[in-house]
Amino acid sequence: MNTLVRVRGWVNDCNLLNPTGLGFDDVSKFSLALHPEFPSTYQELDDLALSIRHENESPYEVHPSADPGYKDRIIEGCLVIFETIHEPKLIGELQSRQSDDELVGKFVQVTGHIQRHKLGNLFLSMHFVEPAFLQSDDFDPAPQV
Repeated sequence: MNTLVRVRGWVNDCNLLNPTGLGFDDVSKFSLALHPEFPSTYQELDDLALSIRHENESPYEVHPSADPGYKDRIIEGCLVIFETIHEPKLIGELQSRQSDDELVGKFVQVTGHIQRHKLGNLFLSMHFVEPAFLQSDDFDPAPQV
């Protein structure tokens, strides 16, 4: 199954320039939390994750939801979570950023895959992070009445 996903939205939090250590073998984790542009993104990702779960299940395998210690990490609250141990490529103006704080609030497009960890839980990897452009820069999601 092709699990390629592209999600556009606003960066809420990230560790792209200063990844966090995982505590073993000097492996770092790059992460990005995104407020998606469209509410339908949550359902689309849920549907894709569900089909991947069903495709890869075997009658002898314990489903990851049976153990709360191994939860899927795709959507957390209202954020879409991207995680990877491979450094994602920053494209365009994002390459010139010096700290993760400079990326917070930026409207970006993230390209990655839904992947299944060895323990069975699903996560969303990222390969490219690039600037995205809004259809209407003057759109106010909370108009004044």
